[in-house]
Amino acid sequence: MKALTRPILSLAFAAIFLTAGCDMDKIPLTPRDAANLAGKFGTPTRSELSGNDTEGRTYELMVESQREANWREADFALWRGLRVTCPDGRRGATISSSPAERTDAEQTRMHPPGTVFRRVITCPPPPDFEFTLAEGLNKQDMHWLFHERLNEGIQGYPRDPVVQPVRFGPTKPKYLAIEQALGKATLEWMEKCEGSASFSRMAVGIFPPLPADSELRYRPADAYIGFIVDCRKPELEESQP
Repeated sequence: MKALTRPILSLAFAAIFLTAGCDMDKIPLTPRDAANLAGKFGTPTRSELSGNDTEGRTYELMVESQREANWREADFALWRGLRVTCPDGRRGATISSSPAERTDAEQTRMHPPGTVFRRVITCPPPPDFEFTLAEGLNKQDMHWLFHERLNEGIQGYPRDPVVQPVRFGPTKPKYLAIEQALGKATLEWMEKCEGSASFSRMAVGIFPPLPADSELRYRPADAYIGFIVDCRKPELEESQP
């Protein structure tokens, strides 16, 4: 089992890793803009082209314009229809797009009605701190599972982790839910520690999807996050001579 050394704050504040949607600074978001664009495009689609959970997956995002439109408007239509770039809520990296949209001029260039705006993206595999949970674990089992995982390789007295449930689903994809849970936990512990907290190790345990014929219809959580946190004393300023 690999030791987990990535700080939780790096994840919580790494927007490029967990932020969903398109580049929001490049698309209009006012109510008037949304109303103007509502009838400008057909229904956006996302189709998986290739990949797996080890190497990542490749998707094709497409939307067809019904009136003259540019890429920034198409990006808004994709965001409005799909909400997230990757189905699990992570941000995908663009491999190719058509029409071309590399420069600001190409992004704002108007294209005729019937133009199909196509973007091919790659979505990363699960991060190395994520693992699969077995069914039937109770609260105590979950605590000791994270206790063992987060204390692996630590010399000295073992640390007691904080373990919290996470719920996700079609309206809140997995990594958006994890991001929200981590952000909430970070805020809570920063308040408890009066603004000075140290987060060291973190892991995310995910329950596998339930089969269609499963007798299990309800879980108390879809995932659990576990981390080690310490309150720190504010460093005293060096006295001035």
